[in-house]
Amino acid sequence: MKKIVVAFLSLTAALLLFLPTMTHAATNSPIRLYLNEEKLEPTVLPYMVKDTTMVPLRIITESLGANLQWDKSEPDKITVIKDDLTIVLYANSAIGYLNGEKVTLPVAPVIKSGYTMLPVRFLAERFNFKVVWDDTLNAVLMNSIPPVKEGDGTENPPILPNELTSLVTTNDQFIAEVAGAVKPSVYTLTNPDRVVVDLPNTSFGTMVPAPEPNTMGSIISSNPLVTGVRYAMNNPETSTIRIVLETVGPVVFELKSKSGDHNVIVSLMKVPVKKKIVVIDAGHGDQDPGAKSVTGKSEKTFNLAVSKKVEALLKKEPLIEVHITRSDDT
Repeated sequence: MKKIVVAFLSLTAALLLFLPTMTHAATNSPIRLYLNEEKLEPTVLPYMVKDTTMVPLRIITESLGANLQWDKSEPDKITVIKDDLTIVLYANSAIGYLNGEKVTLPVAPVIKSGYTMLPVRFLAERFNFKVVWDDTLNAVLMNSIPPVKEGDGTENPPILPNELTSLVTTNDQFIAEVAGAVKPSVYTLTNPDRVVVDLPNTSFGTMVPAPEPNTMGSIISSNPLVTGVRYAMNNPETSTIRIVLETVGPVVFELKSKSGDHNVIVSLMKVPVKKKIVVIDAGHGDQDPGAKSVTGKSEKTFNLAVSKKVEALLKKEPLIEVHITRSDDT
């Protein structure tokens, strides 16, 4: 009898291990960092303090082409030099110095996990970079400001944006047609799942009119993986149109077109799911009956009955492939 109880408990424990849980913990999306549309990978993730994004000092100075100097006699002193600018900062102090003149930072630099964290906007803007917060991407975007021509004081002539002429979905693709060459940026986001397509230097026109102010345009999707397509002008300064493909779940994409083509072709596929394999061994059977219960039934009978019940439950789980070593008295 003890063997029967142990066998039943073992099968029950196995069932609980493999059945998926119904609860999950929500996680906050990490803050991303981009420099001229290229994603940076800081050792310590950026974080927010009083609506100010704090980032590792070293990755910012290296990315912006600045020199970082430390004074061993003053471990809290930080000196950043780029061209004719010299910025002196102090850990845990909101007071700094720009070419000797006193300045106040929105948040004081701090030491976190051995890395100096400071407000990204304070440093980047002083080195002639424009800083923008992208709520959709949950990211800080830093873009260099074009230089001014010497002599006449006029800026470089702007490049006229190309017109967006078509947005369509097919059974397995998304296609955006542009009147000129375009270098798209394509990436995925989660919570909810979506694919984002950014088209820089692109404008709306007669074929795809601009949405009304404070709204997003949309088209009906014929792709089974895409529930909706929304679009709007995301960054007027760079004339970047953002297109969001809302997907039924996690997807993977492949950019079929080359950078600089007129058409942007994105192939969409479901994320492949690998099933877990569970093998149920009822034990005993045929001429090996096992122990007898107080009712006279053999251990093999109880084992087979419980094993079949577990098999039936596991077959209802789409992420589990179940096998049983015997389904009758063999």
